[in-house]
Amino acid sequence: MADRQQMEDVVNPVAISDTASESAFHLSSDLTVRAAEKGKLRKKQRTRAAILAATAREMERIGYDELVVEHIVASAAIARSTFYSHFKDKTEASAAMIRYYFAMVRMNRPRGGRHLPVKVAIRRSNAFYVQVYAKNALLLAGREALMRDCPEIADLRDRLNHDWAQMVIHDLRRRLPDQYRSQDPVVVHLKVRELIALAEETLRQIFLDRSKSMGPYADDPDLIIEVLTDYWHNSLYVMGDSDAR
Repeated sequence: MADRQQMEDVVNPVAISDTASESAFHLSSDLTVRAAEKGKLRKKQRTRAAILAATAREMERIGYDELVVEHIVASAAIARSTFYSHFKDKTEASAAMIRYYFAMVRMNRPRGGRHLPVKVAIRRSNAFYVQVYAKNALLLAGREALMRDCPEIADLRDRLNHDWAQMVIHDLRRRLPDQYRSQDPVVVHLKVRELIALAEETLRQIFLDRSKSMGPYADDPDLIIEVLTDYWHNSLYVMGDSDAR
């Protein structure tokens, strides 16, 4: 217990969360940079990245439903024939772009949290996901419409959330082995997935719906991070008299 307390005294959760926020990305900006990396990518790869960047920009600007190939071609400054040499239509290009988004989430999300106090680790993860959602909110609004035409995207999102849940469950069993060893794994899995769904719905209402009651919180991401962190910590890691550190 003394070692844990010393660690909490030394660790600066705000600094750690700031580092996680810095790893948050804006997809269309990152793809634009990638398309310009002449020394690292072949021309075909740069052209594909440019098309994906243009698709992301246009989806942010007008949404998926209003998006047409002409918008992408104009934004990417390429010929229509060049677009069709890479993708058959806007749906295929949009799906490829969203797959890249999911890959970026996997690649950039915080790691190494097992060595941090539990609440610091949770806050770090929430800082990353909230900032990524905020930076890509318009894109994610288009993703919701895209899933109607491309159910594969919903499956990819489910797989990402499943992997996230498995990591959380592994951490729970490591930090609170006695408490979670006796619990039905199906119940634990459902509980974690419900928390993930709650977090996603909260972020959707704040950053996408921008309702009168929830929209104003978009201006205070630190508050969103703190509330989500408290909810995750109290729902999963506080077990009666046992409190994971």
